[in-house]
Amino acid sequence: MGTAIVAAIATLPALTMLAAPAQAASAVSMPLLVDMHSCDFQKVNYARHFGPGWAQPVAQISSDGHTATARVEIKDGTPNAQYVARLIPAPHAALGCEAGAPGIGTAAVSTDATGTGSATVQAPIGAGTTGVWVALELPAPHSQTPAEFYSPTFIASV
Repeated sequence: MGTAIVAAIATLPALTMLAAPAQAASAVSMPLLVDMHSCDFQKVNYARHFGPGWAQPVAQISSDGHTATARVEIKDGTPNAQYVARLIPAPHAALGCEAGAPGIGTAAVSTDATGTGSATVQAPIGAGTTGVWVALELPAPHSQTPAEFYSPTFIASV
């Protein structure tokens, strides 16, 4: 009987290792610049930034292999505004990455009186996805073009 207990205790570390959750990779810092990209990450050269200021947004991208997560933070944005952050998988088709589209993570980033805000947005990592990127936009009240838009210069690997 003593041998059975010792054998059971000896297997506990192995069982614990199997049951432990996957560790998230270290976060990648993704500065967001005053650029607009199409869904397939092609830079849109004709978009004009109408916003009152130039915010300083950044996204911290991480992944556990099944879900991509972006912690989006903005400083010096439009005060008391509601930006829309989208986490977009890559590769992606040229169309179909608006808020609510399948596979697109979406979150509201509300700013305070100083233009500071943050939010976390997640999206599943689908088959064939090799990376993700973040688009941050401040909708314009009477235009389909956002008043402000920000996106990175690279796609983060997941």
